[in-house]
Amino acid sequence: MKLGKVEKFSIRYAVLKVYAKFVHDKIFYKKVKYFGTENIPKNKPVLIAPNHQNALMDALAIIFALDKQIVFLARSDIFQNRMVAKILFFLKILPVFRMRDGKEKLKLNETIYNKTIQILKKKRPVVIFPEAQHIDKR
Repeated sequence: MKLGKVEKFSIRYAVLKVYAKFVHDKIFYKKVKYFGTENIPKNKPVLIAPNHQNALMDALAIIFALDKQIVFLARSDIFQNRMVAKILFFLKILPVFRMRDGKEKLKLNETIYNKTIQILKKKRPVVIFPEAQHIDKR
């Protein structure tokens, strides 16, 4: 499995992030405030584990709240299409295999977890959604 270089800074990702942040913060929502970001260590590995009430907006809120390029772990079934997988890797999203993906695929997680350790060692934030799904209840 080719994971790409999600831990490295990407200028194309940075440009897309600036554009998307403008649309998110100024056009779609008109006014967005981020609270508590000063409590997130700047030069240390950070594992972020928020709740997941909305499939896309949860991730965008985290991406736009922090200055660093964040790596996400997501369920592997969204990576089945090769073109979609390329886009997800560009967006710094890595697959995590679950029992429902097949017992034989669980061993692929070792590669993902080793990559995640590399990312954390480079002091890049990693996001996991503990529920492993989005839930519309608080």
